[in-house]
Amino acid sequence: MRSTPLHETIDFRHQTWDRVARIAAFCDSPSTEIDGIAGVSLGTIALAPARAASITGDQLTILLHLRPSPSDGPTYYVAKGDQQYGLYQPDSQSLTFVVDVEDSPKVTVPVPDNWYDEWHTIAAVYSGKDMALLVDGEVLGTQPTSGLIRYGVGGLLLGQHMNRDSNGGGTIAALQLFDAALERERLSTITDAPGPGCRIDLRFDNVSPWEETKS
Repeated sequence: MRSTPLHETIDFRHQTWDRVARIAAFCDSPSTEIDGIAGVSLGTIALAPARAASITGDQLTILLHLRPSPSDGPTYYVAKGDQQYGLYQPDSQSLTFVVDVEDSPKVTVPVPDNWYDEWHTIAAVYSGKDMALLVDGEVLGTQPTSGLIRYGVGGLLLGQHMNRDSNGGGTIAALQLFDAALERERLSTITDAPGPGCRIDLRFDNVSPWEETKS
């Protein structure tokens, strides 16, 4: 469990804006470019409280453009509340997708050989019938399950968890969140026109200091 409240340990000095619901995402660092792609350090990113992140139906898709850094874990990439849904590494060799439906199922897969210090598109999909975890369009694991996603108190964090320590890092370029199960052909890349069902569409290539955007 976290010993110090998150808001007392992080100085949110930068922000960017979601392109669908106009939700602010607060960051503790500005954008930097790595291998020709701009993103922000996955130290801590918090979204302003919004219904857009609280998906409680029977479908969900998380798309993440990420460059992971080596770590022994745990590393939380996406965490809504305590466990409403999330994407994390429990250790250096595994990647886990969790959704809070009946029996709290998980999909855990080995990370690819080229996982660290490379850009990847990660897709975590819940269809109401099964869960699937993909990296760069390749299905790495599935798990049959069903039910409505249970609401969890707490906001959406990237790079941290509201109650647990996160020891890893990396760089994130984009996040899209859908209240739909996207078709497999749409899961290998993040597009500029996400289409119906997109709740959140965040790009981290132009994160600005708070002082320049608060007026």
